[in-house]
Amino acid sequence: MTQSGRPIGSAWIDISASALRRNLEAIREKLSDPSHLVAVVKDNAYGCGATPVAKELESCGVKFFAVAFMSEADELRKSGIVSPILVMGKTDPADFKFASVNNIRLTIFDIDDITKISADAKLKVHLKLDTGMGRLGILPDEIDKAAILINLNDQIEVEGVFTHFACADSSDHSSYKIQRSRFENMKSKFYAAGISWSMTHAAASSATFAHGVPQDEWSRCGIALYGCSPNIAGIFDDGAQEVLSLRSRIVKLKTVAEGTAISYGWNWRAARESVIATVPLGYGSGFPRALTGIGEVLVSGTRCKVVGNVTMDYIMVDVTGIAGVAAGDVVTAIGSDGLQKISADEIASLTSTIGYEIITRLPAGLSRFVN
Repeated sequence: MTQSGRPIGSAWIDISASALRRNLEAIREKLSDPSHLVAVVKDNAYGCGATPVAKELESCGVKFFAVAFMSEADELRKSGIVSPILVMGKTDPADFKFASVNNIRLTIFDIDDITKISADAKLKVHLKLDTGMGRLGILPDEIDKAAILINLNDQIEVEGVFTHFACADSSDHSSYKIQRSRFENMKSKFYAAGISWSMTHAAASSATFAHGVPQDEWSRCGIALYGCSPNIAGIFDDGAQEVLSLRSRIVKLKTVAEGTAISYGWNWRAARESVIATVPLGYGSGFPRALTGIGEVLVSGTRCKVVGNVTMDYIMVDVTGIAGVAAGDVVTAIGSDGLQKISADEIASLTSTIGYEIITRLPAGLSRFVN
């Protein structure tokens, strides 16, 4: 390890606390009540690190979190997070009592799960309604049965109701309006059946910025907190700041002659005498192999081409002409260096995906440092 704690022989991730706070404030500006935010920290906070992110957000007054699975909620509790946590995925009945005593809310999206909540675990739950996403949720024709089962089970306290919009980031708002109408109709049927709740959350990041959040609802934001866009076209304000930076260091420099082949397949050869840097950053540490032939990284504030095939643990970079370049110099794959920046969204565009995938695929084993 270096004096700063950053590794010498592997990649690492820097997390900007100031960027996270700025993005949080941008979301709060969209809300009539700034406290009405469910901060989504699932999948290791979209690669940023669930524990450090949740601790920073909780210190900024965030009072409700959401994760995908019970194991993630358990991790947050062990790290000292005390705010309520909603598990949005399937929960094993064996974990119901754990949820009950640890201030963890469960999602009911399958009416069969209602009957599995028994006398040994009084639970706060959120009902997920399928209004058109087609993934998880109680369907319109299941409302009557769900309401009967809930009313018969005094171990259930319905705290919230939510849905998820499939096309909130589309310029065509018709699908959003259809789902919003279905959501209101389904809520009304539950009300009529005697079910009430204190929290409603429908708008995730895209809907929060594209459509706003009704006054009585909460926002359920994930990707907007981390400064990436939900699609290649982008949707958030220009002021969104990327929270995560992916970096490594040069571990070897060599000067190669014109015609020298580099990496697997020998599909790149030096067009001139070149200085090549070897960097411990490959697809095993989240740098997509699809960037072979098109990828760039930042060295000393300059964009440099990745040459040859991206390998599991290393990339090779053409640093010819970079004055004073040396082994140990920092290489930035995602983030800023001087006046230059490479965003996860830029990488996503090059590899025909979205920024979500780029950052959430970063291995949990990479060291993360909050700046």
